[in-house]
Amino acid sequence: MDTNLNTNNKRAANDGNDNQDNTNNVKRTRSTKVDLRFLLASRDAGAIIGRQGKNIQMLRSKYKTIIQVPDQDGPERILTIAGELEPCLDCLTDALVTMAENQKLRQDASELRALVHTSQAGAIIGKGGERVKELRARHGLEVKVFTETCPNSTDRVILCRGEQRAILSCLRDIFTQIEKIPPRGPIRPYDPSCYVEHQIQGYGGFAHDDTSVYGDRRVRGGGGGGGRGYNNNFDNWDMNNMRGGGGGGGGGMYNDDYVGPSSQSFYPPPSQPMMAGGSSSSGGGQGQMRPLIDSFSQPPATQTQQVTIPHELAGAIIGSRGTRISQIRQQSGASIKIDDPLPGTNDRIITIVGTPNQIAQAQHLLQTAVRQSGLYPG
Repeated sequence: MDTNLNTNNKRAANDGNDNQDNTNNVKRTRSTKVDLRFLLASRDAGAIIGRQGKNIQMLRSKYKTIIQVPDQDGPERILTIAGELEPCLDCLTDALVTMAENQKLRQDASELRALVHTSQAGAIIGKGGERVKELRARHGLEVKVFTETCPNSTDRVILCRGEQRAILSCLRDIFTQIEKIPPRGPIRPYDPSCYVEHQIQGYGGFAHDDTSVYGDRRVRGGGGGGGRGYNNNFDNWDMNNMRGGGGGGGGGMYNDDYVGPSSQSFYPPPSQPMMAGGSSSSGGGQGQMRPLIDSFSQPPATQTQQVTIPHELAGAIIGSRGTRISQIRQQSGASIKIDDPLPGTNDRIITIVGTPNQIAQAQHLLQTAVRQSGLYPG
């Protein structure tokens, strides 16, 4: 749930009539504008939109809020609800009911994944996880803050699962906490077009076949094998042109049976992912029937990607005395090597080694370096 706050004391046109005294005007006109963002499975997004957009139009009209669910291919979509907090939460109540009906969940059961800026996540977790434990106990639901950001973004997922009223009251508490802490650093909202399925266990995303069924076990099948390498032609500068073939993600399983807030064994330590899955450089592994807690110790698999670039672009990536490439290595955590030009050609090969998330971040930073240099008109 990303929140952009706009608090002011100016009276809006629809805040009342001019005959009210000044005290009442101040009370009624002070408002806090928020942008609440949520990660949805595409099938749930379709239910919120409704046939020919009728359901989302009804929500906009009923609650006088801005509601957007941009169209995307793939398993994930972003729901944005903008306006004053209470109407936004009221609108979200209806959306939760629609999602529960679509997922065929038990009555009043819901699952919601809010998006917050990574710099605000610590306030929700608290020292030693105390704050998130308090939220679980107070509202009687499951709360999980995923450790990794969504691909190529600064967003982190907060998973809330339980009764709809509990989810809404928990979100109100979370909002109250983070409105005191504006986001720090760059702000890159998650774009589902950057979806990478083998990273979902780290950031809390949806698989292609994810139904988010409440109170049931779901087996994650192994990810597909790596695709063929792209023709790394920089005449068409694009992230896709930086990617060679990679291995598919392994399968995994986690227990979705409802566990109350006092059952501490359900919740992994803050440094560990919620969903488990093996990873392979040659292809997807088979889903394994094992409890969540047994799979925490598996680290992400290291992979290698290569891209060929024209020699004249190398300087933009390396930077003065190697400062730019050193910065990219530090920020991404990946190992990056730029070879000398190939014999008889003007091409140089960049080799990137790291986890899938590190590689994706390195690719993004390399692309940004070239674009900012002005050497490539992309």
